[in-house]
Amino acid sequence: MNLPWYSLFLKSLSRNHSSLLVLLSVTLSFSCTRIPVHVKNENLPDLVFVQIPTTVQPSSFHDGVIFPPSNRYVDGCRIVVLSPGHSEKILLNLTPDFVSACDPDVSFDGKTILFAGKRKTNEPWQIWRMNRDGSEKVQITNGSHDSVAPIHVGARFYLNDEAPTDQIVYMNANHGWVNEVGYGPAYSLYASDLEGNNSYRITFNLNADFSPDVLPNGRVVFSSWQRFGSSLTPTGIFALMAVNIDGTDLMPFYGNFEPPLFKEMVRVARDDRVYFIESDRSIWLGGGDLSFVSRRRPLHTHHVLSSSKDGIFHSPCPLPDGKLLV
Repeated sequence: MNLPWYSLFLKSLSRNHSSLLVLLSVTLSFSCTRIPVHVKNENLPDLVFVQIPTTVQPSSFHDGVIFPPSNRYVDGCRIVVLSPGHSEKILLNLTPDFVSACDPDVSFDGKTILFAGKRKTNEPWQIWRMNRDGSEKVQITNGSHDSVAPIHVGARFYLNDEAPTDQIVYMNANHGWVNEVGYGPAYSLYASDLEGNNSYRITFNLNADFSPDVLPNGRVVFSSWQRFGSSLTPTGIFALMAVNIDGTDLMPFYGNFEPPLFKEMVRVARDDRVYFIESDRSIWLGGGDLSFVSRRRPLHTHHVLSSSKDGIFHSPCPLPDGKLLV
């Protein structure tokens, strides 16, 4: 039976043009669910994204005006890949062996995908890695709390290291904090090597930090729930912050005092833009206006590309050719 789905959190499955055709020769021989779809643009690269059943809801709702990002991690999510250039235009389910899987992030060479997944309903979310065809899934984290939203970042190197160590960054709540307003885990950003070893915390906000992405200079930009004690915004305001992958030099990137309240789903493009979604409304899946700032002057270059009068936007995905999928 075909269920209706939300299709969100898109990523290009190729971070360089040389790997655009690799998936086509691999996934056609890979055994998984195939679903016919209709795509107008034949020139799109292979895309990986998350499908969430439209029938699911968060397990609980709160009286506050803000839904923490933890509400979006529901059972039934799956990671699929779409090859628009293929004549049959099929969706391939890469995670049929998981109760739920989301947050795909493609490696810099386009060969592997980091993701958050859970094999059983009562298990915490963990960070996993798989090949781009869905094979050879390897569990990276193994904590007692949820680990989600992994991204590939640069390498960490100290003077006494024999060689640079490639790193990943992800959201985690192992420290046990709850958000300052009293509900939901206060996710922080953690970093580790590619195998999940030598994990260390890099943000220490009293509320949740989430939606990380990596800038060309190696710093991580992310959405941070800030509470300033203002009577106008008693539950706080979301801002974009940036930090080094070793946790040093935490600084505002954009919007730490500017409206609207919510700024998230940060995606860094090659054309100097940092896209994100902003809104004054809190809905459990997120969504709102499509906006961007320049990474060279983020505090002074805010633009709204499409407002809510045109619809609700979600999951901006910069493409290699400079276009944007959303």
